[in-house]
Amino acid sequence: MFNTTALSILKIPVRISGVLPLATVVTSLNSIASVAQVSELPYIQPMILRATAIVTTIQHLKENKRAFTRLAHDTHKMIETVMSAVDYRRGLSEELKRNVTDFTVVLEKIWVFIREHQSRISLLRLFAVADDAKKIQELRREIRMARELFEIRIHENIVHLVAENARRNADHPPP
Repeated sequence: MFNTTALSILKIPVRISGVLPLATVVTSLNSIASVAQVSELPYIQPMILRATAIVTTIQHLKENKRAFTRLAHDTHKMIETVMSAVDYRRGLSEELKRNVTDFTVVLEKIWVFIREHQSRISLLRLFAVADDAKKIQELRREIRMARELFEIRIHENIVHLVAENARRNADHPPP
């Protein structure tokens, strides 16, 4: 068990034109990482730190800025989804740990792509804008699919727990 009251204060409602500025996303992720560290969530912290590195790096990219910004927001949404599930569950089950590992794999793919993008010389980055845009779309699709699968697994787990609890209560009615 851990104290998750700090998680609820991390919901940052300030939006500019419907989108959080990347600096705000980085601040949010840094806050979540701090809460994860003090709340005994070491399993989630590497995922959050990788997401923070991704968004921080995206802040400084120039080519495909809009597409990279969307990728950063998808990454942030994924972290928010995980943290709300952790907050709801009040802990990390083995299934939740596997899901976090799946997310971390997707984040590592993004990190490798961003580092490759950064390492190209400026002229090559300009010529690769269309190819990079396609790759960013693929990565965004992977994040969305991983997040949707995560949400389905969490929902199925909750339904299973409710059914099991109802069965236990039926087997052993209160006196």
